[in-house]
Amino acid sequence: MTVVLSGRQGKDLPHTTSQPDTAERSSDTLLAAIEEGLRARGLVDGSGRFTAAGRETKDQVEALTDELAQPPYDALTEAELQELVAELEPIAACLTAGAIA
Repeated sequence: MTVVLSGRQGKDLPHTTSQPDTAERSSDTLLAAIEEGLRARGLVDGSGRFTAAGRETKDQVEALTDELAQPPYDALTEAELQELVAELEPIAACLTAGAIA
């Protein structure tokens, strides 16, 4: 099973892109419960798309995540940062290709 986030097939929530096996059906049940909880809080609509409040909440979470992730990068020298980026680029490309497939 491939779980894809944010915007595939017109939905903002995770979804599977293959036929689910038994474990994956459990995951689908969990995702449906999560979606229902988000809907009950007014964060997604009936089609699984973020509402304005959902987009605002997502943006706040993203901003906080970025803020909290920044200090380790700030501790690196420019050369260390460039080395890290060079080492991570092939991994990111593989992950991106896998998410699209």
